[in-house]
Amino acid sequence: MSVSQLTKRVRRELTYLDYPAREWTVPRFMDGVPVLDVLVVGAGQSGLGIAFGLRLERIANFRIIDRCQRGFEGPWRSFARMERLRTPKEVTGIDFGVPSLTVRAWYEEKFGRRAWGRIDTVPREVWRSYLDWYRDVLDLPVENEVELMLIEPANGIFLAHLRRSEGIERVYARKIILATGFEGSGRWGAPKSLVAHLSADLYAHSADDIDFRKLAGKRIGILGAGASAFDNAALALEAGAARVDLCFRRSEMPRVNPLTWMNFAGMLGHFGDLTDLDRWRFMRHILEELPVPSRLHRTLIGDAASLRISPGTPTADGVSSTKLAVLQGFKAAIVDSNSTS
Repeated sequence: MSVSQLTKRVRRELTYLDYPAREWTVPRFMDGVPVLDVLVVGAGQSGLGIAFGLRLERIANFRIIDRCQRGFEGPWRSFARMERLRTPKEVTGIDFGVPSLTVRAWYEEKFGRRAWGRIDTVPREVWRSYLDWYRDVLDLPVENEVELMLIEPANGIFLAHLRRSEGIERVYARKIILATGFEGSGRWGAPKSLVAHLSADLYAHSADDIDFRKLAGKRIGILGAGASAFDNAALALEAGAARVDLCFRRSEMPRVNPLTWMNFAGMLGHFGDLTDLDRWRFMRHILEELPVPSRLHRTLIGDAASLRISPGTPTADGVSSTKLAVLQGFKAAIVDSNSTS
């Protein structure tokens, strides 16, 4: 069976689940304008899964937007720089229990069953290609290059201001789902106090578009111990950097991955039932204890002398300056956007 045949199979199997097929939400209008039931902001893996979930619940009056061009939703073709996903290949979720919609079904038809057996985790670019197929096979109505600018309350619902190439569009919605990933938590950027006296060519944020070829032969400094810090360190070394100094405040690196503990149905299925405080505490612990990505281990097999890891490194002013990296006296710098240390 080919991928095209798998596509037909998915669509056929979904008709088996098409009961009850009737849409059930009551239409609503505001100032004579139809009100969306849901506006989904972000068309990465979460946004696509949410859109499919809404459709399964027979909620068709929704829109899903993303400010990026098609194929560049989410981090997979931009600032995500791991070779492979960090989650096991068996992880499911956005397939909603439809076997033919899983990444395994797609991968086996694309590359063969033996190829699936040879991998432990899915390559990053392959995952992005799977998401492209997922969007197409489900015919999800993603509107690319549309950006949410403002949300206002409007008589018990919401008024969203969307920026399109032709201007601002105002849309009413009962619910707005922000499926914007890490970027929805704030703004990428290095604190001005640390980079104010550096020219732009002497530092970078890990979410920036970095030309690693320009780092060949140079000494690179990285501040942070998050996953992106190690991904960028590995890429710098692979590009021929003479040395990479990786500095962070924690006293030592975690050795046990706490995410493996939570891989059971009770936790995965009911995490959302925890209180806001418990979820926050849990995720803070998880992010603080993530171990070194495997990519760095592979990079260092023949090049360990080129990396210097300095735990317990305070910031210059003693302030808790997380999520950034700056080179003081170096030729370049990479900023770690995901670090909690």
